[in-house]
Amino acid sequence: MTVEVQDYFDVRYGVNLELVNLQQEDNGINFVSRTSQNNGVSAKVKLILNKKTNPANTISVSCGGSVMESFLQKEDYYSGRDIYILKPKIKLSDKQLLFYCLCLKANKYRYNYGRQPNKTLKQIRIPPINEIPSWINKIKMPEIPDKKPILSENVNLHEKKWGWFYITDLFNIKKGERLVKEKRVKGKIPLITASSENNGVVDFIS
Repeated sequence: MTVEVQDYFDVRYGVNLELVNLQQEDNGINFVSRTSQNNGVSAKVKLILNKKTNPANTISVSCGGSVMESFLQKEDYYSGRDIYILKPKIKLSDKQLLFYCLCLKANKYRYNYGRQPNKTLKQIRIPPINEIPSWINKIKMPEIPDKKPILSENVNLHEKKWGWFYITDLFNIKKGERLVKEKRVKGKIPLITASSENNGVVDFIS
């Protein structure tokens, strides 16, 4: 048994802003675009007076670009073109909303070759809430670090105490062991590669 997206969510088009016309600001409002990276957030922008944001605790769905990339947005946000907003009609936990994000993304293959889901998004079939696997609710959610800086003021550095040194004077440098993807076994040990994202962690192996 399945239900339609519109049975559980109000589906509407986002605020549709152009990032090039906005002023970026480090501590501003999240701007969600059609990217598949960084939870869909491509920038932080200055709040626009008299312009409503998309509400927090909704799912953003890209209906263009990286089609069907779906993310739970925990803060109010602006959005670019082809971004649809799914606001829950029923009470859903963060874990359940993340589960539905994956269900939506699993429909990506249906929209190859330039097809867009803007007309069919409401009718996409998803599992009913009573058929969400029980282990979903047992997943331990990672703690989000406090945004406040650890230090309340800058620390003065005294250059007169600095000196030149070789990295080898401080560290023992060894070449890591290369492990091809075909030989990896899932586990709990972080696998570090040359990736520039996620602190270099790309998988967990045993």
